[in-house]
Amino acid sequence: KAIDDADRINELSIQLGLSTEKLSAYGYAAQQTGTDLETLNPVLRKLTQNLAEAQDGGSRQSQLFKALGVDVKDAAGNMRSLDGVIDDVADAFKNLPIGPEKTATALELLGKSGAGAIEFFSQGKQGLKDFADEAAAFNLIVSKDTANAADQFNDELAKLGLAGKGFSMLLAQELLPHLVDFSEALVDVVRDGSA
Repeated sequence: KAIDDADRINELSIQLGLSTEKLSAYGYAAQQTGTDLETLNPVLRKLTQNLAEAQDGGSRQSQLFKALGVDVKDAAGNMRSLDGVIDDVADAFKNLPIGPEKTATALELLGKSGAGAIEFFSQGKQGLKDFADEAAAFNLIVSKDTANAADQFNDELAKLGLAGKGFSMLLAQELLPHLVDFSEALVDVVRDGSA
């Protein structure tokens, strides 16, 4: 399970553009706030999409980030990294009062799964850092090297399984003509009534 979890973190790291260390810390924070990394995945994807769309200063997404006090561009005018934006969104959510406005903001900014991530984001930047520190103390942070090794191990296991399947197919190809002859002989025996 640990290998599969590290492999999954590696996949999500590639898909979301976040480090495996950051993702494993977020996974721990998600578990501590009533959700999990798989639920957080579409939320982070939607946040990334909205961040990209917010690069157009006149877009609805840009206005939403501005209303939360979250910059979508760095000092050089480039799109900010997702992990920095997550910290700022978390601080903004921490300061929003619990109620319909917070839920509506979560749904608009984070997608239909956003309501399930309200508690995660409501921890604020410091709360997420505290969870990351706890995860590190429990040896739950997955390094890139470990994630890569888990990915490679699972790939090799998959190849081994396919090789076994290929051997079974080869064996079946060799045996099938004999099995067909044998089954036809059995049918003839039953049909003739002889034993």
